[in-house]
Amino acid sequence: MIFTQSSEKTALDVATDNFFQNPELYIGESVKGSWDRKKLEQLYNRYKDAQDENKIGLDGIQQSCDDLALDPASISVLIIAWEFRAATQCEFSKPEFTHGMTECGCDGIEKLKAQIPKTEQELKEPGRFKDFYQFTFNFAKNPGQKGLDLEMAENIILGRINLTDKVKYHVGLLS
Repeated sequence: MIFTQSSEKTALDVATDNFFQNPELYIGESVKGSWDRKKLEQLYNRYKDAQDENKIGLDGIQQSCDDLALDPASISVLIIAWEFRAATQCEFSKPEFTHGMTECGCDGIEKLKAQIPKTEQELKEPGRFKDFYQFTFNFAKNPGQKGLDLEMAENIILGRINLTDKVKYHVGLLS
C-alpha cells in the first residue's frame, strides 16, 4: 500500500493462507488432549526394560518397531526419537516416552502409527526440518564427538530420509 508503505499482505492474510494451505498442522493441536493416561502407562509397561523400569531399552524399542511394522533403521524411528526428544540412541526414558506420546496426542500404537506420516509432512517446512536436522546431527554423534563427516550427514538425510526434493536442496546447502 502506498499510504502506509507496507506490503499488501497483512499478518492475518499470511496466517489465513498458511492455515488453509497446511490444515494438518492445525488440526493436530485440537486433538492433543485426546489421550488416556492409563493406556499410555500400559503401553509404557509393555516396552519398559526388564532391568531398569525407568527406560525403554533396546528390546522394547525392537518390540515397538515390530508393533508399528517399522524397520528399526527407518526414518520413521528417527522421527519418533525426534518427537520424543530422545537423548540416547536405542532407548527412551520414561519422561521422554510419556511427554513425546502426550505431545503427539497418542496413547496407543495405532495413534502413533497414524501420527508418523503427519510428522513427515511437517518436515517439509524449513523451520521443522532445521529442528529435525539439528536433533539428528546431535543424536547421531558418538559421545564426545564434535561433528559428523559430510558422508554421514548425507546418509542421514538422503540414505535414511528420502522425503522430498526440498530435503535434497537442504543437503546441497550443507556441502
